[in-house]
Amino acid sequence: PVTGVNVTIIFNGTYLLSNATFNSTDVVKVVTGVDCSSVAYAAGTTETIALSTGLPGQAKVIFLFTVGGTFPVCYKIAGGVYIMLAALIVNGPICFSPAVVAGGYSATITVTE
Repeated sequence: PVTGVNVTIIFNGTYLLSNATFNSTDVVKVVTGVDCSSVAYAAGTTETIALSTGLPGQAKVIFLFTVGGTFPVCYKIAGGVYIMLAALIVNGPICFSPAVVAGGYSATITVTE
């Protein structure tokens, strides 16, 4: 992805709840630190409620990055803690593990521009 273009991040996995279907509080943040403990959001982003894609077990967020860099993508299941799922490189290629298992939850993520 590049700066100045809407980037959609889609999460697929077990127990993902999006606000449009369950009024959940699953949230996503993209930060400037090295892990999810950071409270400094990547420029152009903020903590965001996961939205429905219309498919079961799937949630999405849309960000408009204003500064490039490598940013941790963090997902928090309702009532849980943030888990880093990937590092997103803006203005360059995307670096992901195809699947991540953390805290008993599994998820894969896809990014589109």
